[in-house]
Amino acid sequence: MSGRNPKQCLITGRFIMSGMWCFLFALCLVPPGDGQASAAAEEAVRLQAVPQAFSRYDARAYALAELPEFRRALDEVLPGDAPGWLRGLQGPSPAPAWVEVDGTGYVVVRSCRPHACAWDRVVIFFQPQPPYRLVGLREVDPDEDGPRPPVHAWLGAAAPEERKALMSVMSRWGRS
Repeated sequence: MSGRNPKQCLITGRFIMSGMWCFLFALCLVPPGDGQASAAAEEAVRLQAVPQAFSRYDARAYALAELPEFRRALDEVLPGDAPGWLRGLQGPSPAPAWVEVDGTGYVVVRSCRPHACAWDRVVIFFQPQPPYRLVGLREVDPDEDGPRPPVHAWLGAAAPEERKALMSVMSRWGRS
C-alpha cells in the first residue's frame, strides 16, 4: 500500500491506508469553519415537494422556461449577455422543489450548463402567483476546478433572507 495516496485508494476501491495517510484523509473530511454556523446554514432551507395547487410548475427547468409567466420573469432578471443554456435552462436539472422564505412560497428550480455542472450552475426561486417574481443565484468557477473560489451573480432583487436561502440551496446542491 505504500506509495499510494488516499485519492488513488478511493479510485481503485482499496480503503486500507497507512496511519499517516488515514490521518490526512480524515482531515480532508472535516468541513472548515464553525460547526454551529454550518448547522445554521443547513437549517436555513428545507426543500419540500411542490404543492398540488402548483402542480403546473412541477416540471424540469427547460419546460418551466417555456411557460409565459416564468419566461417573462426570467427575461426580466437575466443580463443581455446571458448564455443560451441559461436563457432556456437547457442544461441538466433535478426535479423542482418548494421552499418558503419569510412566508412566501417559491418553486425551486436548479439547472447547470451542459457538461459543466460542477462549475456553472443556477438556483432560481420562482413565486408561482402574481406578480410571478423570480430571484436567483448563478455560481461560476472562473478556473473550472482551479484554486480561485467561485463567483456568484444575483438574478433579480433578492431580499437578504432570500439570498441566504439561495446560498443554502446552492451550497447543498449535489450533497443531498
